[in-house]
Amino acid sequence: MSFRRSNAGLSAIKYFKKADYIVYVEGSSDITFWSKMFKEFRPDLKLSFDDKFGSNNIDPIINDIETGKISGTLVCRDRDYLSMSRLHYHPHVLYTYGYSFENDLINERAARHVVCQMANSFVQPNYVEKHFRAYLARVQTHSNP
Repeated sequence: MSFRRSNAGLSAIKYFKKADYIVYVEGSSDITFWSKMFKEFRPDLKLSFDDKFGSNNIDPIINDIETGKISGTLVCRDRDYLSMSRLHYHPHVLYTYGYSFENDLINERAARHVVCQMANSFVQPNYVEKHFRAYLARVQTHSNP
């Protein structure tokens, strides 16, 4: 038997956690990746992360986000689970650019994709790629990133 809070309960959790959003991810390793992405590109948001132990457990939450039954919630997931035709296009559902975050870590297109999704206003994609390339160059020469 699995436990799932009501939609009102899911919408209210953010108040108890003193967060702007509750962020649901597929697994514990995803928390590290997504928390760093948000910290770097949306430091203005207070977030509380929750591991849902698999992609199937996130699907009902996404459906309720899309239909407006849940608020104050974000879902961050890898693209590996769904085919491109089944992606959910909602501002509160974010995907990695590639198969999974492990494939995205050193990829300027991945950085551009995620930053443009997370930005609270338009971000010039070339700007993100240029600065990501510069960052990689610093890291590869062992200088302070």
